[in-house]
Amino acid sequence: MSNQAPDRLVRLPELKALLGGVSTASVYRWVKFGILPKPQRVGVRGVGWRLSEIEQLIRNGFPKGGRHA
Repeated sequence: MSNQAPDRLVRLPELKALLGGVSTASVYRWVKFGILPKPQRVGVRGVGWRLSEIEQLIRNGFPKGGRHA
C-alpha cells in the first residue's frame, strides 16, 4: 500500500492564490485556451483543479501573477 497522500482538488480562490493572485477571468481564459487544465466537477455548482496538475505547471515555469495569454 502506498504512503502517498491522495491528490486533492483546489477551489478557485486557492487556485488564484497559487498562481500569484490572478483574476477569475484569467483562470477561465487560460482554461479555454488549454493553458490550464479543465476543472473537475465538485457537486452541482462547484469545480476544482487537481493540485498535482497545478503544482506541475508551476514547477515547469508557469508565470505566476503575470500575463500569460
